[in-house]
Order: sequence, then structure tokens, then C-alpha cells
Amino acid sequence: MKIYLASLLIACFQVMLASSSYSSFTINHLQGLSNSAVLSILQDNQGLMWFGTYDGLNCYDGRTIDVFRTDFSKGRTLDNNIISRIQIASDDKLWVQSYSGVNLFSTDSLSVIDNYVFPDEEVIVFSNRKGDSWIVGKRNLYYYNTYHRCFVKAGAMNLNLENLQQSAYVDGQGGLHIVPVNDTKMIHFSLSSFSADSLQTSLDVTSSPLHSKVIKKTFIQSGVICFIDEADDLYLYDVSKKSKVYIRNIGELYRKYLRFASEDYR
Repeated sequence: MKIYLASLLIACFQVMLASSSYSSFTINHLQGLSNSAVLSILQDNQGLMWFGTYDGLNCYDGRTIDVFRTDFSKGRTLDNNIISRIQIASDDKLWVQSYSGVNLFSTDSLSVIDNYVFPDEEVIVFSNRKGDSWIVGKRNLYYYNTYHRCFVKAGAMNLNLENLQQSAYVDGQGGLHIVPVNDTKMIHFSLSSFSADSLQTSLDVTSSPLHSKVIKKTFIQSGVICFIDEADDLYLYDVSKKSKVYIRNIGELYRKYLRFASEDYR
């Protein structure tokens, strides 16, 4: 709960700093959304909107919604109807992550073409708009090898990652960047190739300083890192511009809303 609220708080600050010029519209059960609990939203490279819900994968084309659910009568199917994350896998494929594993979904055939399971390990899939893809786990790091068409273990994950979903992102060149908690630096992972035989692929790991004080909470989106340090100061860091902006101290606000949330959920 605390992690979720911290992420939500930082996201609100990020939205406040964004441009005020935007348009909005509502999608709900009246348009055919399968469930009101939406866990993930993605716009693919063709402009279609995808929603991961507690009851299936939803695709919205601007007029209608198609719903995809688990159907074990098929050769391949979604392994679970609770869809927690959606990422680009390529121009015509998506990574659809459930609480059971990661599914490779074709936007051409509108069907699942492969399933990947990582037993006994909490994992999150990350990718960029080209589909360069990684799996970040609590214990191991994997990348998607397009030559073998499978995830290959790249190495052990010896980092303190409190909230996997908000700890990392993939840049336009396929590099994976991770911000550990209780640390002051950012870790960078890069591959010589995603498409070569795995025996010919090498992993390079480097680090760079991010902050002078220990970072306690992070929220990463589109190459912008929002983080709270040990002094409860909120910062925005744009990775591409290598620029860091101080927002304000949110200690009092943070503790106030955590207290209200704790009372609501007793």
C-alpha cells in the first residue's frame, strides 16, 4: 500500500508538471470494457489502445472494444484473465503479462502465440517501442533473444528492487536502466545484440551517479525518473537531457496521506 501510494503521489506531480493542453474521454462498461479495474494501459504502434483488466485484455479502436480472455480449448491462450502489464514486443506483437506469466500476443491474428513462465520468481517485462525486451526479476535478469525466440538468462540480479514495476525502463537503443532503492546511483545494462545467437551476445553493466542522497522511492515513465530521497525531497530527472529538477519537500504531505490510507484500510 505504501509503495502504491508513493507511486501515485509522484505520478500526480508528474502530471502537474506536464503541459496543460490535453483532451480527455471516458471508456467504461458502457463502451464494452470488460472490467472497471484497469491495471495497465498501452497505445501500440498502430494507435490502438489496450487495457489490462481484472477480467481480460481489452482493445479499443476508437469505436468498439474487443475483449480477449483465457480459453483453454485453444492451442495457445492467455494464461490468466488478470492482466497486470502490457508492453510492445514488436510492430505486430505485444507482451501481455498476467499474474501467471508473460504472453506473446499477435495484434495481426489477435491471438496468443507463446507463453513464458518464470517459476517461483516475481518478474516484470520491460521493452521500448521497437520491442527490445527484458525481464527484470527479484533474482535474475533475462532478455528476449529474437534469434531463439525465447527469454535468455543474462545474469543474476543482485540489486535491491523494492517495487519492480517502478524501478526500470528501456531506452530507444534497447538499454535497460534500473534505479535500486536505498542507493544513490543508476545501473545500466546493454547487449551487443538482441538478434544474434545467445552464445555470441555479451552483456555490459555500468553505473552512473544519480543523486547525492539515498533514494527511497522511484516512479519511472518514458525516460523521466521521479524520486524521493531520504530527506523526503522530490526530484525529476530527465535521462536523455541528463537534467535534474528539484520540486519540493513532500514529507508532511506524504505522511499525511499514508496515515489516511492506513486508517481506510484497517
